[in-house]
Amino acid sequence: MKRRLLIRVLLLAAATACSDATGPRASQSDLFFAQQRWAAQDLHDYRFTLQLSCFCGNTDPLRITVIRDKVADVRDLATGQSLALNFGMTVTDLFGVIRTALRDGTPIEAEYDSICSRSCD
Repeated sequence: MKRRLLIRVLLLAAATACSDATGPRASQSDLFFAQQRWAAQDLHDYRFTLQLSCFCGNTDPLRITVIRDKVADVRDLATGQSLALNFGMTVTDLFGVIRTALRDGTPIEAEYDSICSRSCD
């Protein structure tokens, strides 16, 4: 992989009844600026860690490898097991999830870590 990128995206989605109204929420402006920073990197091959917190199947941290803008590998960091590619998302896909939640009024939190080019290890 020519470039490696390590970003940790923490995406918290919860049912409306279980959300904390005083907790930090994702905003359209935060999303916009995160997308601008991401686009400026012009990365098509990268690796990142995704941690979901939701009422869904797997909430272990996942190491996702993207090659030519497509998910190429998904690994559960807690077990070391390789998972089906449909468990992974690209960063662009994640932005779409956040955008849809904001548009639909679904409670969602997103933390955008700093983006670093080359290697962040």
